[in-house]
Amino acid sequence: VVLLKFLRARQWNVAAAVNMLVNCLRWRRDFDVAGLGLETFPPQLAAAGQLTGHDRAGNPVTYNYYGTGVDLNAVMGSPGGVATFVRWRVRLMEQAIAQLDFERGVEHVTQIHDYAGASMFRMDAGIKSASREIIRLFQDNYPELLSAKLFLNVPRVMEFLFGVFSGLADAATRAKFTMASPAR
Repeated sequence: VVLLKFLRARQWNVAAAVNMLVNCLRWRRDFDVAGLGLETFPPQLAAAGQLTGHDRAGNPVTYNYYGTGVDLNAVMGSPGGVATFVRWRVRLMEQAIAQLDFERGVEHVTQIHDYAGASMFRMDAGIKSASREIIRLFQDNYPELLSAKLFLNVPRVMEFLFGVFSGLADAATRAKFTMASPAR
């Protein structure tokens, strides 16, 4: 199943899929993905997201908060802030992946991003940088694992940025994105 995900991500081009897989394995080693479970992260990140159960198809769901009650600026302003947030976010994804069950057909993750109370005017450059890095890492190293990505409570001003950030993802990934603002 995992090899098929890499092949699908590269439109069945075997050489490109092998290259992607080798790069992914190198990244996992260099990033020390196996050691993420032992790391201690700033307590503010506990409010930034969690694994929240499963969707109707049985896929694990990660819920990420970017607005009210989340002080990501404190994390981003600390030494290694962006890298710390990225490592924490990869760990959350790895926790979801640990719940996949390929034999039962559960081979995707659903992600929910809730922007209730968020403002692009208060979002610092570190958060934007971390978001771009996470999009790149997930696209390069977690192929065909996304079932759906739901963006909730998106302020109107962020709809423009949604277009910018989603432009960093490939077309197949963008098709899994759904945005819902309070007015919709």
